Amino acid sequence: CEEALSAIGELPQEKVSAAHGKTALRSAYPLSDEQKGRLTVLLKEKTGQDLAFQETAEPRLLAGFVLTLGSLVIDGSLENKFQEAAKKMKEGI
Repeated sequence: CEEALSAIGELPQEKVSAAHGKTALRSAYPLSDEQKGRLTVLLKEKTGQDLAFQETAEPRLLAGFVLTLGSLVIDGSLENKFQEAAKKMKEGI
């Protein structure tokens, strides 16, 4: 989760937009109040808007979260990392 929050902080501001309305967070476990607060501050810094996000717990993600901001999807889930590693192994990388 901390890695995903750091990745959001490093995104160029012009890449982050919630202009198309959908702001959702799917996480393996509910975020702590501190993590929600940090995410809210990061989103405001990046979008210039106070964004409320719908949070859903999905244990199949194993760890981390998936954040959807309009058409931008930031997938910091462990499930995604496993899928990426499996793909690389199949490609022989």
